[in-house]
Amino acid sequence: MKKVIRTAMVVAGVFLTTVFLSGCLEVLHYVGSSPNGDVDVRVRMTFQKAPFSLAGAMMDGDSDEMFFSEEFGEIDQEFLSQLPAATEASVLTVNTPYEFGFDAEFSYPGGVTRGTADDAPFALVRTSAGFEIAIPGGNDDSGDDEMAQAFLMSNKYRIVISRSVLPSIREAELVARTETIEIDPIVLADVVILEFPIYYWIASGGDLRVVIR
Repeated sequence: MKKVIRTAMVVAGVFLTTVFLSGCLEVLHYVGSSPNGDVDVRVRMTFQKAPFSLAGAMMDGDSDEMFFSEEFGEIDQEFLSQLPAATEASVLTVNTPYEFGFDAEFSYPGGVTRGTADDAPFALVRTSAGFEIAIPGGNDDSGDDEMAQAFLMSNKYRIVISRSVLPSIREAELVARTETIEIDPIVLADVVILEFPIYYWIASGGDLRVVIR
């Protein structure tokens, strides 16, 4: 994730303010179930192209495709390295006229009821106190920079949990490196949405935990 955030900070410098960057980085994290009882997970991380394309042009004149390929071409492998070797996974590159990123799909046999959250990153795992989701990968030092923090606080990490996996949620909280943040569940007919600023993921210093009761 360090390469991604460093590039985002270059973009912030080009615009001299993070206001114009609100919403340019987004993570959509879905947890559902398959007919055979496996836990299905999908993580889609995307960036709006416009500000990054402008930054690339201003820095060295690279074309859009060259800029994105050089800066983010290895992000899918970085993501896969965070998953256990036994995880069945596929990663597709997202490359539309408007956004760039990756879309990963993977599953865990019985992951909702067996082992610990560390055994099934990004999945919903039952614990003695309720459920947990472990979100690895937060090892960047960008949280120490005020501009980086403002940028990351304005962009959302959204977890969408199918109610076929977890019918109801009374409360949820994000357990970060230095604090615990309450999350207000957004309950819809078929899913529950939990969201928080991406800042807490990037600056977590390691694994981030979402605790659900």
